[in-house]
Amino acid sequence: MRILALSGSVRVGSSNLGLLRAAREFAPPDVDVTIAELADLPLYNQDLEATGDPAPVQRLKAQARAADAVLIATPEHNGIIPAVLANALEWLSRPPRQSALRSKPLAIMGASPGRGGTARAQLVLRQVLEHLGSAVLDGGLALRSAQSPSRCL
Repeated sequence: MRILALSGSVRVGSSNLGLLRAAREFAPPDVDVTIAELADLPLYNQDLEATGDPAPVQRLKAQARAADAVLIATPEHNGIIPAVLANALEWLSRPPRQSALRSKPLAIMGASPGRGGTARAQLVLRQVLEHLGSAVLDGGLALRSAQSPSRCL
């Protein structure tokens, strides 16, 4: 089984990236969890897309298409998903009706230092993913009062 993991934060000490690293570490031996690199994706631009997907976008789409499932860990920025994650989803949704996430089993989780966890961001993310035709699993994991892994050492 191949799982593509997307983090809504590209910060090295991110709690959400830490969640994905833990998922990779504790996955059964026959499950490969690959954490996608989102920091090098250009901002989505239809003019740029018209000239052909840039290499980082091609790589991300290939990873998504090859994955059996997707796991997303999102922080909550002002009650919504972060721009880096929205940008990745924008690229993955293109071209129209050919999303690399269409019908893909997808799970959502997130960590936040706030008391609400990432419940609002997960709701927004769920709506976006369902619009893209992903098979979003019910529920989700929202860790609240989370600290960055570097603070826990």
